[in-house]
Amino acid sequence: MLQPIITTLGIIDSDPMICEGFGVIMHKLSSNFKSIFMANNYEDLKVQSKTDIELPFIMLLTLSNPIDNCLESLNWLQETNPDINVVGFSNEYPEGSQYIMAKAGCVGFLYKNDNLEVYQKAIQDIVDHGAFVNSRSNLIKVLRTPFTDEKPTVKDLILIKLVCTHKTYIDIGLILCISPKTVEDHVFKLCDKLNAHNRHGLMCMAFQRKWVA
Repeated sequence: MLQPIITTLGIIDSDPMICEGFGVIMHKLSSNFKSIFMANNYEDLKVQSKTDIELPFIMLLTLSNPIDNCLESLNWLQETNPDINVVGFSNEYPEGSQYIMAKAGCVGFLYKNDNLEVYQKAIQDIVDHGAFVNSRSNLIKVLRTPFTDEKPTVKDLILIKLVCTHKTYIDIGLILCISPKTVEDHVFKLCDKLNAHNRHGLMCMAFQRKWVA
């Protein structure tokens, strides 16, 4: 019998009560969702990451004031763990903050008072598509681009489709018979060619233009 795939989640929030309650909420959503990581701020994130604690597939990042505190965590995650899907998590988003966070690599936004059904769908959308399906168009609008009109080549599409499956660079390298570093370099050049900000922006572009189903 096949074992269910467990989607791991984490949260960065300065309120210890919210961090503790996060695990309870995830358990209510699905037995396939597991809370494995909690940090209170950027400094705590760096300390925690140096331990043997596993980093999650999806990280909820609470918008802090000033936003620079939040961006430190977001930028660090993008630089050191680009496969983590970072989701904004807040009571409210001041004007311009979603643009700034999406530009830095955030794949979507949740509100703390969203109901469990919204959380469930948002998480499942990220697992299936790499972004929120019901807000992908909004996410694309606030990314750094507009994207270029340049068309990907057949070889480009092979790589794009593999990137959209959320395989690691190691897994993609094994499939394409190249090194993980070469895969990373190809993705970087492809993002530059298509004017996508990062891997997540490339995925949004692929779904928007129906290069992948």
